Amino acid sequence: MVLKNEDKLMANTKLLKTIGLYQILNSSSPKVFGYNIFKCITIIEAFIAAAVVLGCILNAFFCLSDLPETTRYFTIGVMCTITFFKLCCIIGYSDTIWNCLHIITSVKYLTYKYHSKRMLKVGRKKSKSILILFLVVWITVYVNWMFMPIVIQNSYLKVEAGNLIYHFRTNIISLVYPATDKFYNDNFLTFYTMEFIIMLVGIHCTFMFDMLLILMCTTIACYLKTIANSFSTLGNGEHHFMKNSMPTVRYDETKLINAFKIIIQDQQKVIKNMKNIYKVIRPVILLQIAAGSSVIILLSVITIMDYFNGFHWHLQRTSL
Repeated sequence: MVLKNEDKLMANTKLLKTIGLYQILNSSSPKVFGYNIFKCITIIEAFIAAAVVLGCILNAFFCLSDLPETTRYFTIGVMCTITFFKLCCIIGYSDTIWNCLHIITSVKYLTYKYHSKRMLKVGRKKSKSILILFLVVWITVYVNWMFMPIVIQNSYLKVEAGNLIYHFRTNIISLVYPATDKFYNDNFLTFYTMEFIIMLVGIHCTFMFDMLLILMCTTIACYLKTIANSFSTLGNGEHHFMKNSMPTVRYDETKLINAFKIIIQDQQKVIKNMKNIYKVIRPVILLQIAAGSSVIILLSVITIMDYFNGFHWHLQRTSL
């Protein structure tokens, strides 16, 4: 990707570099034994997400008699599965994503030189503003979430397993580990650090994939609006090539036809890259929709059980 005149690029390359997405996709990034360092880190993150999914499955079996607890671990497992799938898509389709990102965010991507520069400028500012807003909102949410267990120290999680009741200090995710509640509470900072790392993996994955999705959608929308505007203004105003003399009319008609062909070529390029990036994001979006629907249905069933059968939530955050 050409990095000259970054202020004129549709992509905020500085932001992409900050989260590491640029380095993951770029084949010229630093390597160790011929492997991209940033891709290796992403693979490690994928293994961490897979380990959490396995842990959630084991936790669900451990607390199988407590339906709300099982549901909570199912929800966490679904979220980590989506995280794992996103990381796999970024790694597996890195070349496709890089080509789309490299082409569609380039200053010279559109060939027709009479496209509205104002629309492109507005689209560029809108894209960067949405990305920054997305970062600010989610960073605020995640920071509050991650540091809440440190701020509130007297909050505990009551877990019923078999005939025993455990009181674990509330953590970021509050997974159940193969340890007694006394050992867990005495070594809380160790377990907090583990869940802090898990949370960082989820945050990093969310930022990379969702920012890529936002960037591509806003950029493609901007280009298509600009192309539509060029179609509507072709032959009018500053693009009107018609003159009074007959020889000039024939010549200018040829110019209009050539300009029309160039605009069509621009449109075809945008649609082609839109289809390529769609192949990458489609399975992830479908998985998110299916997973979200499953969680909503499961929570609805539990709520109905609670209402009609007097089912009580056994897993609550209580203060000792």
